[in-house]
Amino acid sequence: NMFVSAGEQLHLWGEDGALLDTFPLDKQEADISLLISTNLKNERFVTACDKELTVYSIKDLLDLNETSYRICQDKRLPEHLEAVRALVPVSDKLFASGSLDGTILLWSSETFTPLKKLNTMADYKGKANMYPYSVQYIACENQKYLLAAIGCGFALFDTVSNTLLCRKVKAHYSKVTQLTFVCDGLLLATCSEDGSIRLWGQKSHNPGEQLAVKASMGLSPIERFLDINFGQLHHSKSPDHFPEPVLLGECLGHCGSVMRIVDQGLEGMFSCGGDHLVIAWKNSELQKMKRNQVIQEKVLNPSVIV
Repeated sequence: NMFVSAGEQLHLWGEDGALLDTFPLDKQEADISLLISTNLKNERFVTACDKELTVYSIKDLLDLNETSYRICQDKRLPEHLEAVRALVPVSDKLFASGSLDGTILLWSSETFTPLKKLNTMADYKGKANMYPYSVQYIACENQKYLLAAIGCGFALFDTVSNTLLCRKVKAHYSKVTQLTFVCDGLLLATCSEDGSIRLWGQKSHNPGEQLAVKASMGLSPIERFLDINFGQLHHSKSPDHFPEPVLLGECLGHCGSVMRIVDQGLEGMFSCGGDHLVIAWKNSELQKMKRNQVIQEKVLNPSVIV
């Protein structure tokens, strides 16, 4: 077992923490900002360095009857127009990259060639070069759907049919830094440079009812979010067929940019931000259900009341 770290250089480490190899970068190159594994079978990985994506592999070499490992550069991929801000594996055969110019590219993990463009913008720099359509984050669901933080909003893409399923252009006052499904996929949470966390879903969703029927419905986060099952989703080719996600709640507690959200299942979530705070958020609907259950137990069994 081995792992790779990146920055000014690439380092290959053994599971015991021993340094196995170092791959130096050219002095004129920027530091590596993103790294993903694309194929576990042939031990290949991709790095993002400014506008450029580079493919590396790990080779095992026999030297004096001892096995040693080396990081080898395999290929430099075609550049994005601007700096790459997001890099994520989609499946065993695909990975995706997103950049400051708003472009989302799908790549083959086997041939390392670009296959599709999911998002392109003509005047991507905007007023005063603020890059209003920049891709800050990409999350993958079901090895098929991409949730992307684009500018101050977000969008959901189907990588198989190459279609936009839904988009919220103005989800926050400032750029969205991350997004993820929380509460076991009941809600989509987005966080932003404006210091807020917002929860998204459909108008028909009642959080309390959703908690009660979650186990029996067996729906995926994408199905719940779009309020449509995969069968209907497969036959629909236009985002006009889906209701626009609506704001269901807001979490305010940070006084700076919120950088990350971590789902903690039905119990709630954690968030961290530029204000150096880590905040634990409780699921109020679940807490309400627990309190009601305790009250009912005490009413039905008065002997437990002291």
